[in-house]
Amino acid sequence: MKLPLLRIALVCSFFAACGPAMEPVKATYGEGGTTRYQGQVVVDEDGVQSAVGEWRFWYPDGSLQARGRFEYGAIPTAEQMLTTHTVVPERGREGAWQGFVPGMGRQWEGTYRAGMREGLFTFWFPNGQMRLQAQFKNDLEEGEYRTYFDNGVVAATGPYEAGKRNERHSIYSKGGQLLEEGEWDEGRRVGLHRIWDEFGVLREESVYREGLLSGPRSLWDVTGSTLLIGMYRNGKPNGACTTFYPNGQMKSSGVYQEGAREGVHVGWTFNGAKQYEVEFRDGVPTGTQTVLYAGGEKALEGDWDAGLPKGTHKVWSDLGEIVAEIQYDDVPAGQDARVRFWKAPAKTAGESPR
Repeated sequence: MKLPLLRIALVCSFFAACGPAMEPVKATYGEGGTTRYQGQVVVDEDGVQSAVGEWRFWYPDGSLQARGRFEYGAIPTAEQMLTTHTVVPERGREGAWQGFVPGMGRQWEGTYRAGMREGLFTFWFPNGQMRLQAQFKNDLEEGEYRTYFDNGVVAATGPYEAGKRNERHSIYSKGGQLLEEGEWDEGRRVGLHRIWDEFGVLREESVYREGLLSGPRSLWDVTGSTLLIGMYRNGKPNGACTTFYPNGQMKSSGVYQEGAREGVHVGWTFNGAKQYEVEFRDGVPTGTQTVLYAGGEKALEGDWDAGLPKGTHKVWSDLGEIVAEIQYDDVPAGQDARVRFWKAPAKTAGESPR
């Protein structure tokens, strides 16, 4: 009964002895230069080499670049052996790995499974201050994610799921001021998002749906004065939108439909005088368009159709005198519109908004 067991043991010993043997490998920075990397390889029956066991990588000055263990990993190619460092292959990384800053200290550390990041990873600044700490699963961020500035102040916080931002995320300035806060779903902004400047002044409130502006949006300047109030849908203005000057005076007002101006749009000067009134259809001027001087006098007026001028357009001076008429209808092909002048205008009216 003991003989078969002895034979099995001998057979197992024979195959173990004939298995792939590990061989040391080493590379330098040029002939006779400092050591670039050192580790072990195995060669399979087809002659293919794989990195196994503990490996170390160094910078040209002799300081440690990285260290960790491979299980049938990739060996650095000629393209990965740069003059300043080695691009360490990720395939086959297993267990704990560490990376270092040239001549200074650790830069990052974490664990791998089958070449993918798994578990806690931590990164540091050259001054030793923590830069990032995050959990990984199957090489993707998973769970709480936190980054820092080099002075130790939190830069950003929020959870990840399968490598994408999820739930509430917050972003801070180097001085600790909250800059942005809002909800995320599968890497896309959702719900109400707020943005502040470094002085704590609220600059924007916007509602998102599936990563696109969808709902009310408001913008403010550094003094807190309103710059814009409008409605959005699928990332485009949709509904009433009004813009303002810093002094609180309305600058423009009108309705949008899927990003295109629709209906009558009105604009005002900084002092509150009406500057233009234009009717739009599908984003192009259609109907009567009026441009005014700062004092409210007419400067230009005419009809448009599908974005093209039509009929007779009139031009006035700032004194209220008509100075020109431009005829767009019945103009032969290849010729400009007919213009009739009464006298030189006292002031240029300028181009009408289009």
